[in-house]
Amino acid sequence: MKNYFNSLQHFINYMLKLYGPLDQSSLKMVYKMGFENKLSWEAKANSDILTDINGWLSKASSKAKANEGTKKIARVYDSTPKFDRLTASLEKLPGVYVYSTASSCLYVGMSSDLGSRARRSFIERILNNKLDDKVNFSYFLTDSLSDAKALEIIIIAKRKPVLNKITKYTDGLTDKIAHGYTESDKIICKR
Repeated sequence: MKNYFNSLQHFINYMLKLYGPLDQSSLKMVYKMGFENKLSWEAKANSDILTDINGWLSKASSKAKANEGTKKIARVYDSTPKFDRLTASLEKLPGVYVYSTASSCLYVGMSSDLGSRARRSFIERILNNKLDDKVNFSYFLTDSLSDAKALEIIIIAKRKPVLNKITKYTDGLTDKIAHGYTESDKIICKR
């Protein structure tokens, strides 16, 4: 489900406007755990749940944990556990990600939510292309989405990934901008 709320403050303002005074620390916890959409929808159907947000959150997180194993297998089939843990830790962080083999760069992408996008891209580009080689994953964290967009152009121009479309950004100036970012260590994401 696409997230309706673009920030914690947006979520809190929305809930306060619709339902009046609420425990803001509980709303912050709901947002931090990623249940803001679920709470807003369920509150529309039954606003009584807002009298005990912490109780609701406890039940919602228990249900999510019970379903977590099956979701992970369905979402990131054939990935390594290390890749799953790493991408989960990159949720809601901006940056650029790179898939490569020992001999070539496969795909370069960027996102404001690096973890989620890297997992979707793994399915769309790596699994769907039925690659037999071991595939590595690395990433660059950036300060903003704008920085990620610029860095993506630079990396595509330098590495010429085979699964990206041909790019027009191959000039000398683009290559000069690439200073100041450090690529993470590569980990195996597909055996």
